[in-house]
Amino acid sequence: MLWPSLILVLFISIRNSFAYIEYVEVSNCASCQMMLTCRHLSSVIAIFNATFQPYDDESSFFDDVHRFQLFPRLALNRRCSGVNHCSFVLTEDCPGAARWGSGNFTVKFACVSDRRIRRYCNDNITLPGPDVIGISEGLIRNPGYPNYYLGKEECRWRIRAPPLQQIKLTILDLSLIATNNDPDDCVDLFEVKEVDNSIFSSCNEQEPLRELITLSDSVDITLRASESLVARRGVLVHYAAVGCATPASPKDGYLVYRNDSTAVFTCSVGYVFADTLERNREIQCQGHRWQEKLPLANCIKLSSTLKDLFGKSSGGVNMTAKESFSDVLVPTIIIIMLFIINTIILFFIYQYKKRYFYRKTALYTEEELGTMPVGSLG
Repeated sequence: MLWPSLILVLFISIRNSFAYIEYVEVSNCASCQMMLTCRHLSSVIAIFNATFQPYDDESSFFDDVHRFQLFPRLALNRRCSGVNHCSFVLTEDCPGAARWGSGNFTVKFACVSDRRIRRYCNDNITLPGPDVIGISEGLIRNPGYPNYYLGKEECRWRIRAPPLQQIKLTILDLSLIATNNDPDDCVDLFEVKEVDNSIFSSCNEQEPLRELITLSDSVDITLRASESLVARRGVLVHYAAVGCATPASPKDGYLVYRNDSTAVFTCSVGYVFADTLERNREIQCQGHRWQEKLPLANCIKLSSTLKDLFGKSSGGVNMTAKESFSDVLVPTIIIIMLFIINTIILFFIYQYKKRYFYRKTALYTEEELGTMPVGSLG
């Protein structure tokens, strides 16, 4: 039974090694050509951030730089999002950037492999639980992104996380049709719902990035389009698990306490964890993973560990458990033996004092009798 499990773990590990998200940060001068490239042809670019730091500290640049910081990522989206590689010159590809002076332009982007992208409509995404090796983040994009998006029918995605885990959505790109008179008056609409409540709806590009964290473990995403084929990019959304899902309770054990960062388990009365031989166990959450190796070791009877330790039983506890138990048992035996030795010593001291008392009393009586007159004895 061990070999099939090892082969399955190896297969999933190899598969996930090709399903990667590689984050990259590059810097260059504002007027220099910046090349954004992913090392694998099956990967595409997703822009997460773009900042500009001017070389000149004059206050007259402040307003322009402030306005500049609102728009470079959107210009990058138009040129680089959803493709494998691109070239970008800020002063040429971002309208009006040439008058903002010299400075350092920094871009943070991700190269996302094809296996991490959900690009088909009506897709259900189930994030893996804490006991499963799997993908806990990825991208959603509409069919045809970044060249066009389809309409006439709603394009839906549903994301589910394990219980007590949340979902974080980052809207990286949003390019839909709005009316010419009012940009907020959407013809087509992108909407995010949680338990039938709309938590976000728009058709406009967002800057800074719009991040949403759900309160529950499920979220529905919908793209509604009026036309059959629209020459706009559509949507690009990053999703990720937030927090740790509650691990399964061990056999003969149960969950005592749980919050966002800690979970405490305990074994039933008379049972201990097989690997630590302790009744209680506290584990810590880091990001969306627990520090401990899961699943947790089962609880075993304490009497069984005693039998195994003294060689009266051949199964149930491994050598690590025996060694851990001996670390506790040996000092306990030594303390008990010292107590017994001290008791014996105290017993002999008591007996010695008792005999000494009787001897002294007898001698004192003989001395009294020797000093009394003979007539008094008759």
